[in-house]
Amino acid sequence: MYRPGFQYQCEGVATVRGEATWQVRFEEKPDSQLGVRRWQKEGTIYNIPIKGRFWLSTTTYDILRIETDLRGPVQNLELTRDHLSVDYGPVRFAAINSQLWLPWSAEMYLELHGKRYHHRHILSDYLLFGVDTKNKIAAPANTPAGPVQETEIEPPKPNQE
Repeated sequence: MYRPGFQYQCEGVATVRGEATWQVRFEEKPDSQLGVRRWQKEGTIYNIPIKGRFWLSTTTYDILRIETDLRGPVQNLELTRDHLSVDYGPVRFAAINSQLWLPWSAEMYLELHGKRYHHRHILSDYLLFGVDTKNKIAAPANTPAGPVQETEIEPPKPNQE
């Protein structure tokens, strides 16, 4: 859905965590209306145009790392810096004998209203939640025998003092 709103350029082979990767540069097109990143301020939604790089495994085609930056400052928000870096890798779930490709860590640098912020998250101890359902259509249990009788209920009478 977002692909047409970006320009891509392969910058060649690089290495991430000892694995050969394709390093790909991307930049959101100036005329893109979709906006991957959006902020809302006082009821107005602002697109936050980004650019960055991702590193794609040359053997498995999994994304190992992605870094994004602002394409330019967003004056209406006083947002002058927004750098995000996420490392991805396999996470094993032994209970279901399955492996998913998930973020391992994320780091953000932000400059907003002249103040700088830095957040770092190390993601671990993933839990996988699943629901298994089986539908069985049958008559309700403990149904009353015979027709249901309707009872008319009178509304409460107002207090008269």
